[in-house]
Amino acid sequence: FSSCGSYDASGVYTGDACGNNMLIKTECWGVQAMNDGGLVLACGTGIEDCSGMQGQMAIDCANGIALLADSRAGAFARSAGVWQSFVVRTDASGALLWQRTDQYRMDGEPALGTPGWE
Repeated sequence: FSSCGSYDASGVYTGDACGNNMLIKTECWGVQAMNDGGLVLACGTGIEDCSGMQGQMAIDCANGIALLADSRAGAFARSAGVWQSFVVRTDASGALLWQRTDQYRMDGEPALGTPGWE
């Protein structure tokens, strides 16, 4: 339904939260039909592990250095194993209406993208 993923009639959603789909994986585990015929998908998105990486990126990943796998404005570098929630809303035709990537932070925890946030 967008350049960031697709949802087909078989019920399979594949996407990468608009990052590098060789690095960022998206797993959806919940779906809710909406009154307008659209859907809301509840997913998680993150870098699973260092497999498939090459060169300096593989070295950095193996050493736990955060990777900037998503080049969109406002995206944060993250280490392998750091997952975030990813919610997608479509219309009845499957077209993307909105998406949001987030991570719960308790009071006093570092804000996303600041030192120690992972």
